[in-house]
Amino acid sequence: MSAIIISTVLLIVAATGSLTGFFQRANILDAELKDRSAAAADACADHAFLLVANTTAYTGLTLLSINPLDSCRVQVSGSSQKSIRIQATSSTAVTNLQISYDPSTFSVTSWQEIPVF
Repeated sequence: MSAIIISTVLLIVAATGSLTGFFQRANILDAELKDRSAAAADACADHAFLLVANTTAYTGLTLLSINPLDSCRVQVSGSSQKSIRIQATSSTAVTNLQISYDPSTFSVTSWQEIPVF
């Protein structure tokens, strides 16, 4: 009887450890994809500043494909206080940024991650 109880306890411990490792791998993948989408958003912000530097009156929406997995949308709006909104995706992870800056000096007044594009 005690052998059955010990076997059951060991089986439960082994199954729990196995599932913990499985779910931990999924969490690590989610974290890596979020890092990739954040890096893509930063790259798209650089591209948006380049667009505005080349054409000071630039406003509009631009779609960029960084590689087969990463892409972003860049929207520039405003006149006296410009705003850049960015949505970068990497597989299933999404990073939304809103950047406000003064177009005469290109000094950034706000750079924050927002919940919705």
